[in-house]
Amino acid sequence: STTVRDISEQQAAEARIHELNANLEAQVQLRTAELNQLNLLLSSVLRAATEVSIIATGLDGKIRLFNRGAERILGYAADDIVGKSTTERFFVPEELAARSWELSLETGRPIEGRQALIWKPENEGAENREWTLQRRDGSRFIANVLITAMRDSDGQLTGFLGIAFDSTRRKNAERELASSLATTQAILDTAPNPI
Repeated sequence: STTVRDISEQQAAEARIHELNANLEAQVQLRTAELNQLNLLLSSVLRAATEVSIIATGLDGKIRLFNRGAERILGYAADDIVGKSTTERFFVPEELAARSWELSLETGRPIEGRQALIWKPENEGAENREWTLQRRDGSRFIANVLITAMRDSDGQLTGFLGIAFDSTRRKNAERELASSLATTQAILDTAPNPI
């Protein structure tokens, strides 16, 4: 006895599955190569930004990214900070408390601690202001700090990005310029005939 079945459709379906798998593998390899290129670019940018501190945190406040600029400016090694600390350690407690008080008055509800850093970015997208930051050795400096909310493609908050640069030189130059202008103005005010 013999049974004959037409399996040409099954073979065609299996061939189609193999073809789809091959195409899928090729797409995965292409996407993986693209992601590797993007990761390499991002890593290069973060390594090259040695004059700018770039710090990313998760929603829990823990630092997830601490670039070489942050290491250089703040004096901490990334290995000592990432996953172990929050950004509040870099801010002067009295200044943080004063900002908490300002925001509490502005919003009509208590805002304390880390919330003073992230309330505006979370609710308005970003905040750029001057802060006094503390280095590992305890020294302090004036920094221009931009904090932005990081959101995923669905708009869900995923964390915060802080970018800071030491503005001490700029502040010193502004003070010197103001002093020079004040001296010039005093000379002009006391001269009988400035021309």
